Amino acid sequence: MNCTTLYSAIYTVRNLVRRAAKLFAWLYGIQAGILFGLAAVADQPMPFTSSPAIRFAVAMAAFFLLPRAFDAVLRRIAAAAQIAQMRQA
Repeated sequence: MNCTTLYSAIYTVRNLVRRAAKLFAWLYGIQAGILFGLAAVADQPMPFTSSPAIRFAVAMAAFFLLPRAFDAVLRRIAAAAQIAQMRQA
């Protein structure tokens, strides 16, 4: 498998993961927002360790951190391809 094919495959996976993470962040964010709003109206505390809040936090972490991890891998592949190209010349 050459570097271009590997780079392309990882970039495609990166975009799919980013879109999925964005979708889950929106879904869990809306759910947590509604539940926190209902709790506020009912004068009942809703802890930040509740299940919707934790799912939203994990989705946001995935949305921000996973694409950066993929970007780091892509930078390494690009650097390796550049080194291999320089060795051939």
